[in-house]
Amino acid sequence: MNEAAKLVSDSLLGEDFATIHIKDKYYTVYPPTIKVICRACSAFSKIGLDGNYSKLTVIGEIPENIPHIIKGLSALIVGDTRNWRWKAHKVGKAFQSATNRDIKEAWETVLPLINGGSFFEYALSMKSAAKIVAKEKL
Repeated sequence: MNEAAKLVSDSLLGEDFATIHIKDKYYTVYPPTIKVICRACSAFSKIGLDGNYSKLTVIGEIPENIPHIIKGLSALIVGDTRNWRWKAHKVGKAFQSATNRDIKEAWETVLPLINGGSFFEYALSMKSAAKIVAKEKL
């Protein structure tokens, strides 16, 4: 079975998910839809880490940037559900007492579910098909 078929079958069967532990709660995270990825990217795009930083100056950037990170991660965790803003806000409240390590582990758990490799694979395949179909006659 090729990778695309495996991804589709795992998604349909609900076997493609991850579990995140924040404080005393567990969250099940499913592969995000394009809409959810856009919501998260909107929050992540507001992170302001430009330039050269030392370990000490990065610590000074945490209060300014952590709300954007939490908002993006929360959007990925709740997914495309009804009242997603309210649910993401509740998850964000749990993240307020999380450590940097907890946030990093949550990101490392969610990142493989986004799976940009499959996007690249089907986009490249579609581009090749377009070249074949739209080949001009001489």
